[in-house]
Amino acid sequence: MQGFIVMDYAKRYKEAISYLSNMIRKKELIHTEDILIGLDSAPKGLAKLISGKNNGKVIIKCDADLPKPAL
Repeated sequence: MQGFIVMDYAKRYKEAISYLSNMIRKKELIHTEDILIGLDSAPKGLAKLISGKNNGKVIIKCDADLPKPAL
């Protein structure tokens, strides 16, 4: 695996969004989120992020009345 600098490809941003969105719709690219509820869970989220124990992006949902996003 080799990394790259996103801004080196800024001119191709629209192309990438279209391509990746299509892959997500076709379930060829799957993303995960580690969602924690409440601002009081922020320290736990940060600890998971720093330790590498998170599963995907760490999201702290501050409004418990909002529905959990479908994965």
